[in-house]
Amino acid sequence: MAGQPLGLALAFLQSKPAAAARLLELQPPAEVASFLASVPFAHATGVFDRMLPHYAAEICRHMAPETSAATLAPLSNNAIATILRHIPMDTQRQINDLFPEKVRLTLRIIFDYSDDSVGAWMIPNGLVLPSDCKVGEALERMAQHDVATEHHLIPIVDRDGLLQGEVTMGQLIVSAHDLAITSISQPTETRLLGRANLETEANNPGWQTRDNLPVVDSTARLVGVIRHTDLRRGLAHAARPADEPADQSIISQMVQAYSACFVALANTLFESEKR
Repeated sequence: MAGQPLGLALAFLQSKPAAAARLLELQPPAEVASFLASVPFAHATGVFDRMLPHYAAEICRHMAPETSAATLAPLSNNAIATILRHIPMDTQRQINDLFPEKVRLTLRIIFDYSDDSVGAWMIPNGLVLPSDCKVGEALERMAQHDVATEHHLIPIVDRDGLLQGEVTMGQLIVSAHDLAITSISQPTETRLLGRANLETEANNPGWQTRDNLPVVDSTARLVGVIRHTDLRRGLAHAARPADEPADQSIISQMVQAYSACFVALANTLFESEKR
């Protein structure tokens, strides 16, 4: 696998990971595993992020645990957990032991919940602010995190971890730095229990006005935040049907749009199989 065909294949993986994922899902997982194990991890990670979780898991089963861990580690913790749920427990443990400690600890929290619960699909280590800080300190803490928009609600907790309210980045920016954060916060009107059933909470009225909701335990301690996109991913995981034949019209369109890269990737896979 050298020269121009490989270069085109790598360019395809890097620039069109979603299209590459659809193409690779049509191939036997063992052959795809052999191919992805031979390319830079960064290229494989982008494709894994856009691949159906159960197919990505099947590829991991044909990879060495070290390769699977290195490929999965850059993904979000929720994406990693979604893939690992489809992998047998013994292989899952082998891969998990190779992750960085921070990833392992986060996954431990996620897997403490049943697959059909809110907690299994939440983000457990997101940004939170202490209730005893001032606006200036809150802004300093936020500077170390990536907050998507100024309307994103950030949970506020006391020193016992109990949820006290929420504040937006927009509110913090326009407020005086010496103000107590509690003076500009708002009460949390909707919160979900980590052990609550995911399908039941999909109908929670809080989703009508928000894209994310705080998750608490039975004592009202904040344990994470769940986004609506994560909730949909969890529901899809529970209702995943058996694999269906590929949509040939979509594949045909992809071939027309990326014919050179398609041929290069197919040839590369074929060469990998011969070896």
